[in-house]
Amino acid sequence: MQKRPTPCFQNARQAALALALTGALLATAGCDANNTEDDADRERLSGSWFITDLRVDGDPAFASLDSQYPNAILFRLRVDKNENELFLAQSLNDRGDTLLIRRGTFEVDADDSELKLNTTARFLSLSYDFEASETDDPARVDLMAEDDTDAEDLIDLLALGGFGNVEDVAITIARERVPTSSFRPSLSGRPTAPAATP
Repeated sequence: MQKRPTPCFQNARQAALALALTGALLATAGCDANNTEDDADRERLSGSWFITDLRVDGDPAFASLDSQYPNAILFRLRVDKNENELFLAQSLNDRGDTLLIRRGTFEVDADDSELKLNTTARFLSLSYDFEASETDDPARVDLMAEDDTDAEDLIDLLALGGFGNVEDVAITIARERVPTSSFRPSLSGRPTAPAATP
C-alpha cells in the first residue's frame, strides 16, 4: 500500500509550486514591461533623421562630415510590414549620385538606452539620449559609441577617413536638416537629397 504524503510535505510542495508560479508571472510581467519600454523608445527613434553634428574624441568634427557629404546624411529607422527593424544611412550629391549608402537592421534596448545597428560588415552599439528633448517626439537625439571599437565602427559606417584610431565618437540626429551656412553660405539653397526607403 502506498503511503499518503504527510500534510507537511504536501504543504511544502504546494508552497514550492506557488513560488514557481509567482516567479513565472513576475518574469512574464517583467518581460512585458521591458517590451513596452522597448516599443516606446523604438517609436520615438523611428522615422527619418539627418546627422547634424559629429564629435570625435571630444572635439567638434562636423566640418569633415559636411565637406564630404554636402547634402547631409539621411539616417532612417523604420519597421516594415513584416516587423523587420531596418535602418538606412544615405547621402546623395546634387546630381543624385550616391555618396554613401549603408543598410542593415537595428534593435532597441530601452533598459540600457542602447541602439544596436547591424550590417553585413559590422555590428555596433550606440547609447541614445533623449535628454535634449522634453517631448514624446524628440526633435533631436544624441547617439554615442559604447566603446572604442564601436567608435571606430561608427567612423567606418560613415566612411570617414583621416581620423586614425579613435576612442570616442558621438553624432546628433535631427528631424530637420540644419543648413550649415557657416561652412558653405550657399548650402541652404541646395536641393535636399531625396528620401530613400531601405
